Amino acid sequence: MKNLFDIKKENNLNFILPLEYRFSKDENIAENILIVIHLFYESRVEGYLKYIENIPSNINILFTTSNPVLQSCLEMHMKRLGKRYKIVEKCNRGRDISGLLVACRNEILKYRYICFLHDKKEKVEYLRKDLNLLVNCLWENMIGSSAYISNIIETFERNPELGVLMPPEHVSENYSMLFLNTWYLNFLNMQSLAKEMNLNCDLNADKKPISVGTVFWARVDALKKLFEKEWKYEDFAEEPLPDDGTLSHAVERCFAYVAQDAGYNTGIVMTDRFAGERMDYMQEVLTEAFGLLDGLFGISTVNRMKNRKKLYLDMLHFVSGCSKLFIYGAGKLGKQCLSILTLSSHEVNAFIETTDDKQISQYCGLPVLPISDVLLDETCGIIVAVSYKYMDEIIKKLKTEFPQFNRIFCFNYGW
Repeated sequence: MKNLFDIKKENNLNFILPLEYRFSKDENIAENILIVIHLFYESRVEGYLKYIENIPSNINILFTTSNPVLQSCLEMHMKRLGKRYKIVEKCNRGRDISGLLVACRNEILKYRYICFLHDKKEKVEYLRKDLNLLVNCLWENMIGSSAYISNIIETFERNPELGVLMPPEHVSENYSMLFLNTWYLNFLNMQSLAKEMNLNCDLNADKKPISVGTVFWARVDALKKLFEKEWKYEDFAEEPLPDDGTLSHAVERCFAYVAQDAGYNTGIVMTDRFAGERMDYMQEVLTEAFGLLDGLFGISTVNRMKNRKKLYLDMLHFVSGCSKLFIYGAGKLGKQCLSILTLSSHEVNAFIETTDDKQISQYCGLPVLPISDVLLDETCGIIVAVSYKYMDEIIKKLKTEFPQFNRIFCFNYGW
């Protein structure tokens, strides 16, 4: 069985759908759609109304909340907007996850398609801008317009193997989900959940989960095993909920695997507007990132990044057994090598040069020793950081000077 991350990549299960143009005019499908929204923070309700307004009036909306003040506020707004809605009061435990799996379970099983959304609030003030961008990433890419909602349903109809559609992973100035393996502390608790639910799926700690954030569109059939499980509020941690590593965090990552168990794939969906903005932002970020990498480590292409990652890992393995460490070559490559070792908390004793003709006594804050002044034993290590065309000559020189010494690592890129 293949991992879902690989399946998504191999089959290009990335769907960019128009906000303004509607694929299908079929209005009857609305009766088979339920949009579930969990809200808690009354101070942020109005910020979500611009998205909720996009939901067609013939689609049922089910709100869950444990905040009675928010409930009355929500009723006022929904009546004004003329939406078909119902509010379910829930226990203040398990947050949005228990709203989905406990408060709404019986209702969800009556429908063919479900969309689930929930609110968020920044933990510290400096993250407010990032939080607003995250909310837009989640909500626009689920209910960006009436036509877009219709297009999502049509995408499911045209792709019978598709079970779940997630928003893209968020990235902004202070959030980096797109660039990280987002298992964090949750691979083991996801394994436990998969075992408990008897899921036939491929879990791999090296392959990031597709679903993070508990916001999605899905066929109910694809997640039926999850919805049919008799969850209780007591299954979930009490408040204050830990930041990571709980059952809630495992459930957040489980949707694609539950769908795989049911025979369905999971894809990513976004609006055409969001896709355009994301493309420009990623170009800006990558230009800045590779500019920094090129300046520090000479990495200017993806291929160089991959090759040098292996080189760096091999080098760090080499230095782990060295009592003293020397870098042969007080130049650009030597400086890059020193930067990597310093960031990895490895101490370098000195640079080495062939002779003392240059009269350079220090480089990057370290002494520069002529090869004749270097004393080595079998526990020392030398990293040769010179241009590829000089590498053989230097290795030969070292073997001549230290015939019994062989702890040498070649730090070069081959070009």
